[in-house]
Amino acid sequence: MQIELNIKQSRASYNIFSVQIKSLAMMRPGAYKSPPFVMEKLYHLLDILKEGKFQFEKIGSTIDDKHFRRTISTLAQESNQYACEILAQIKSLGGDPSLEMEATDTRRSPAPFGSGIFKDDNEVLYFCTESEKSMIRAYREVLNEPYLMEGLRNMIRYQLNGLMCAFLQLKLLGSTIR
Repeated sequence: MQIELNIKQSRASYNIFSVQIKSLAMMRPGAYKSPPFVMEKLYHLLDILKEGKFQFEKIGSTIDDKHFRRTISTLAQESNQYACEILAQIKSLGGDPSLEMEATDTRRSPAPFGSGIFKDDNEVLYFCTESEKSMIRAYREVLNEPYLMEGLRNMIRYQLNGLMCAFLQLKLLGSTIR
């Protein structure tokens, strides 16, 4: 009888112990929160990419040359894709997506060169070169951050390489148009 009682008690304590372990396993682990200055740089990069997408789409709709228009559209598409990837990373790092929406709405800059209508392809190429410089500067600011997680650093690096490749294609096409 004593042995049966000990077995029942040990089973009861085992059940309580296993319930506690299961409840601990089901608890949500603490999410890594990136430092605020890193998040600020990511929001800045996101803002530049979204603005680039907006401007490239606007420019692409005014260009007559089919190849030139497609290359500009590729820049707009890549900018949008990279902005979506960065937004997903911001969300996973504990960022607030509503801040991104407010930032994009309030920081919308006027069209380049006043009305956004370019006289020739050289002005479009000049605008794209200036956009490339600002995007590369923003990417390098993020990459120079020592507190950046390695996975995010790799993503930023491949995005930078992709944009540089797209801008190089645009420059090569521009040299054949001139």
